[in-house]
Amino acid sequence: MTKIKLAVALAILAALGGCASADKAVDSQNQLSRSSAVNGTWNLESYLIDGQTTNFDATAQFKLRFDAANQVFSMRTDCNTINGMYQVINGKILFHNALVTGMACDKEIVEHNLRRLLNAPKAFGVVAGSIFKLTSPNIGSANFVKRNDDKNQAEPQIVSREEDRRLQDLLVGKTFIGDGKGGGLAVKLTLHFKKNRALECSSDFYQAFPKPVKTIGYYKVEDQVITVGCHPQEFEKPIVWDFTVKNNGDELFFNHSNLEAEGSMKDNWMSLKKQ
Repeated sequence: MTKIKLAVALAILAALGGCASADKAVDSQNQLSRSSAVNGTWNLESYLIDGQTTNFDATAQFKLRFDAANQVFSMRTDCNTINGMYQVINGKILFHNALVTGMACDKEIVEHNLRRLLNAPKAFGVVAGSIFKLTSPNIGSANFVKRNDDKNQAEPQIVSREEDRRLQDLLVGKTFIGDGKGGGLAVKLTLHFKKNRALECSSDFYQAFPKPVKTIGYYKVEDQVITVGCHPQEFEKPIVWDFTVKNNGDELFFNHSNLEAEGSMKDNWMSLKKQ
């Protein structure tokens, strides 16, 4: 009788274990599905900040892009780009390590509000059909609409990821040096690219220091744009730049400038040359 009871107990435990494994598998599949649902590019439609609503035209430059394969996001604001990581937990998109490029803009109100939403401790996003809603309790929310042509861009994105990996491999061990001046900003910069997306930086950081200081940083390649982040100990947050490659990989140019917002700042205003 004891053996029979033991056999029954083991059978029950096995069944429960099977159910738990099945539940985990279903949950994992659901997380993957939710992550795929958010993948792509979304246009800012409106936001509600501190009780005030602002609507945006469908052609406005404010865009939010998710890369589900790498669990990263980027957001285009007034003249900067916010980059970071995200994860899907219980149907909610949570944001981590959000960094912003270091451009000074004449009008930064939208960027300021979007950064408030993203950086709030309890900020989260949810997908409902063609709407992505970003919510930050006690601050407000923002609605983004899925781009209609996003489905047609799936294949080029896959090709781009392969090219991005090749470019990232080519950067390892290379050093680029240069400077730039535009829109009242001036900077000297040296970048040494290492393995595993590690970076060594040397810069005066827009003349914040009398001479260049060395610091560590990171870099990533997405859509053939090289995003680098350098974090001096004296700064609360890293300084982030976006570069494109020109002249067969011998030069890096700072781009993504909004000429209307930045006035006298011109395209390619900072150039770094390979040593």
